[in-house]
Amino acid sequence: MEKNNLKNYDIENDPFYTRIAEIKKKKEEKKALMFSSTDYFELFTEQIVKQGKKYQSGLSSYFVTRSNPCMFENTELLYHGIDEYAKRNYLYPTECDFGTFYHIKYKDAGYAIGFYNGEGPATFFCQKNKLDERLDYIDFVDIVNNYKYSSVDMINRELEHLSSLVSSLYDAGVPYEALNATLTKSMNEIRCHEEYYGKKKVLK
Repeated sequence: MEKNNLKNYDIENDPFYTRIAEIKKKKEEKKALMFSSTDYFELFTEQIVKQGKKYQSGLSSYFVTRSNPCMFENTELLYHGIDEYAKRNYLYPTECDFGTFYHIKYKDAGYAIGFYNGEGPATFFCQKNKLDERLDYIDFVDIVNNYKYSSVDMINRELEHLSSLVSSLYDAGVPYEALNATLTKSMNEIRCHEEYYGKKKVLK
């Protein structure tokens, strides 16, 4: 395609673009259906437990999702749906080697739902575990009901206050580099504190 024709290019009518848009739309619709009730989660995790095998790596469904395209897509959509809900509530995943996962609670069981980046594309997994009182779980029922944690409004206010404070300091003449260095130093100190003492319990 010549450069002078680029401005006349109608991307929305391009067959490839249209196909990609259709796939994305179907995935979003499927993901919305997955979180419309707890029925899907119960059926899906039962399948995972039946088909999955226990490996020392701890990723019980690793080979299931790789060999079953439908299972892989469902696990991927489940993770992304949980991730979207978690971010709205300032909840963050647990980091593991080459990936992250969320601790999810449903009825009397706990689940680790996440992804693993090894060789090749990411592999999404769902592993059922016994509940551990030392862990912070996201209740799947809360996700379905789109429950908003009571701490969200407070966090939003404080973050807005922090942003305004940083902006006002910059306007007062504090160099950008000085602000960046100070904030980075503070965050590094917090990270070191968490690594030594552990993370604080999530506000709900």
